[in-house]
Amino acid sequence: MKADEYIQQGFVLAGSQRWQEAIAFYDRALELDIGNALGWLNKGTALAELGRHIEPIACCDAALRLNSRLADASFNKGAILGRMGRFDEAIACYDRFIDARPRDRVARLNKGLILLQDLQRYRDARACFEQAQRLNVPQASKLITLCQQMI
Repeated sequence: MKADEYIQQGFVLAGSQRWQEAIAFYDRALELDIGNALGWLNKGTALAELGRHIEPIACCDAALRLNSRLADASFNKGAILGRMGRFDEAIACYDRFIDARPRDRVARLNKGLILLQDLQRYRDARACFEQAQRLNVPQASKLITLCQQMI
């Protein structure tokens, strides 16, 4: 099989939450093609689903080194860094993702929640939720109200 076929099989296994098996397929793909950014991205995603932190960040970094326009790697890295309490770094990753995909609602929501809940930067959070509201995020108006109460 080719590297892309291993990645596809890993993706199918990941869809069934068979993370360890998926990782084995991603590893095989990367043995065949160490420069496959999608292989690194998917491996990092699977590792993160197993509750790991350092390895998935390294995978996201590898994916971004190989393809700086692979926005999903920035999103995934932001989510992992947020779970680790590295909030400023997480926000920077979400910003890179939003630059690449300005209409993405989830990244704006995640960034806003970090600003609100973890950093207590209520004005910045409100601005983020206002952008999310323009993208029709259902809970944005309640979050804007909450930010205004905190200011």
